[in-house]
Amino acid sequence: MKKNNIQTLVFNSVIAAIYVVFTLVFAPFSYSTKLLFIELRISEILLVLTFYNKKYGPGIIIGCFLSNLLGSPLGIIDWIFGTLQTALSVMVYALINKTKFNRLVKVVVGSIINSLHCGLIIGGVLTYAYANGASILPFFITQFLGVFIGEIIILIIGIIIFEISSKNRGFKKLMEIE
Repeated sequence: MKKNNIQTLVFNSVIAAIYVVFTLVFAPFSYSTKLLFIELRISEILLVLTFYNKKYGPGIIIGCFLSNLLGSPLGIIDWIFGTLQTALSVMVYALINKTKFNRLVKVVVGSIINSLHCGLIIGGVLTYAYANGASILPFFITQFLGVFIGEIIILIIGIIIFEISSKNRGFKKLMEIE
């Protein structure tokens, strides 16, 4: 195996592990909009990394799956739809990154799109799991907004962190950021 392939495998493993640790340590914020109205999955900060280098997407997706497998109270529905939503986010960043806009515009637009579909998908999952006789549309809107707002907050923090970090040559070289 080439050194580059081993390095990518190791980085993806570390990214997945960090994602799992952040998600589980902050589980009350990661798995519920009941606590603060918004769902703040701090580990989603790592999702922004895939905008800068798509080869780290598998680490984020695997980290999401393992986090949901180990900690989600929703079980299989979150294992499937939570992981698929994260995979969709990785693909959105990869597609947006191919456009001709400047990097900051691309990452912000990608983050807005990702937050919207995250709110729709995860808001739908939460509605399915927790509506329990409540009026579906208002319940869904509340869940959508809670997830959307939390995701946009986390991704904006991620953009700031990675924009600042990407100015450092050592970080750029280590993470192979273009």
